[in-house]
Amino acid sequence: MPRSALPVLAVTLLIGCGDVKATAVDAAQPGDAAANPCAPDACLLFDEFSGASLNASLWGTMVGGGATVTQSNGVLSLHLPAAADAFVDVYSLVAFPAGTALEAGVTVTAGQFYNHTGIGFASAAIGKQCDVGETDAVMFRGQDQDGYVETKASNLYSCNKTSPMYPGGSSRMQISRAVDQVGFRQNDVMLATVTTNLPAGHLPVRFTAYTYTLAPTQPLQIDIDYVFVKHL
Repeated sequence: MPRSALPVLAVTLLIGCGDVKATAVDAAQPGDAAANPCAPDACLLFDEFSGASLNASLWGTMVGGGATVTQSNGVLSLHLPAAADAFVDVYSLVAFPAGTALEAGVTVTAGQFYNHTGIGFASAAIGKQCDVGETDAVMFRGQDQDGYVETKASNLYSCNKTSPMYPGGSSRMQISRAVDQVGFRQNDVMLATVTTNLPAGHLPVRFTAYTYTLAPTQPLQIDIDYVFVKHL
């Protein structure tokens, strides 16, 4: 079943790879996270996208089919045209284990058929449906015009609908990844707790989207205001 776009999120990410830490701490901007959203501890990953360009020491990117990744005025924008098989993938260069939490402030276009999005922890960019693409994941995703939450381990997955015909717009998307369960919240409201198909390994943070083999009727854009990761 094709997937549609997800709302852009605010994600709190925790880096738990031994003593490795990646940080991008900028002065807080209006609407951004607090100066230290992980207080009293330090964030494992924190980026408010306030520089002139995406921090290449924290993030990698892949684009195709006319998609673009731009950073301006404290916002990271992922844009896909209304064209078939366009894709964009922005991923952290450090991976995170269970025992971490992620939050991102995101704005996304409303759901529509033939585009798909993913926001959270994932091993690779999303594909055209839940049973292809990434092999391991804990993330929010769009599929057709609806919103879903997904857990996936070695290609075995749970993909549960949480927001039929989601309207898009701005929100804080939050993922708490424990060893035995994952909690998905939006604006501090619990959407789902999942206990099946939980990946055990380290996973990077990902903002990823794909327009599908049939073109959507409108372009898709995800704007990310901030993201951070911390220990649970």
